[in-house]
Amino acid sequence: MKNLFLSALTLIFFACNSSSEPQKTEVEMGNNMESDITAICNCDELEENDEKLLQLNGTIYTGNCFLNYPNSDEKYIEKQILNGKVHGKIAYFDKNGGLLFEETYNDGNLVGDLENSSVCDCSDIVLDKSDGTPKYYLNDILYTGSCEDYYPNSEQLYLESNYKDGQLDGFTIYYQKDGSVLMMQNYKEGVLLEDIIPQD
Repeated sequence: MKNLFLSALTLIFFACNSSSEPQKTEVEMGNNMESDITAICNCDELEENDEKLLQLNGTIYTGNCFLNYPNSDEKYIEKQILNGKVHGKIAYFDKNGGLLFEETYNDGNLVGDLENSSVCDCSDIVLDKSDGTPKYYLNDILYTGSCEDYYPNSEQLYLESNYKDGQLDGFTIYYQKDGSVLMMQNYKEGVLLEDIIPQD
């Protein structure tokens, strides 16, 4: 009788754990849903489809992806992706594995301190110092959003800056030609709070 009972328990255990599908868990946090998914890949393996959704091998991707520093096993960036869009956190790391900073995304849009996720070319932003305080404008309106600048004849980002109400606000990031971070500056309402230089 005891052996029969143990055999029944063993069958139940294997039946409950025989699924070949990876477990997926989603945690809702206010308007932002972070995905804690077992799937993980290199971000370079992901491709955008015609609807600008990230996919892996032709399938809309949900999970995490990462990028390493060039010629290194050290992780530089990790992104959370839900149904083909960045959703949750993008985390940036130094070469020792320490967290440099995080950005939060909701359904592909940057949220947090920025009021919107508009992106423009940095050369389109006009700096005005006439009243003694630097103010940044786009189309004669105080700019809120981010701007990007690229190396000449390249798709490699050189500079990425964030603005709020016409002032630098958040991180300004300078990239090297290999895509690694050269330096970051953290601003709050136009005031430089700190310079961050990733350790070699």
